[in-house]
Amino acid sequence: MSTCHRTDTTAQAPVSTHEHAWLTESQHATSDGTVRYVRCPECGARRVDLQRHPDTPPAGTSRVVDARHR
Repeated sequence: MSTCHRTDTTAQAPVSTHEHAWLTESQHATSDGTVRYVRCPECGARRVDLQRHPDTPPAGTSRVVDARHR
């Protein structure tokens, strides 16, 4: 009995990581709180945040969309 081994030869692009400095581009009030559309000025990534109460920080409600894949 023989065993077949498969090797993945696809190269993966290096991942550049940094801490995003989210800036609000626009926002509007909803019944759940304030929805903020934010962008990182360094890399151009975007995300949607929800701030449920004015005294709490916003939380990401979407995945980060890389500016290179828009």
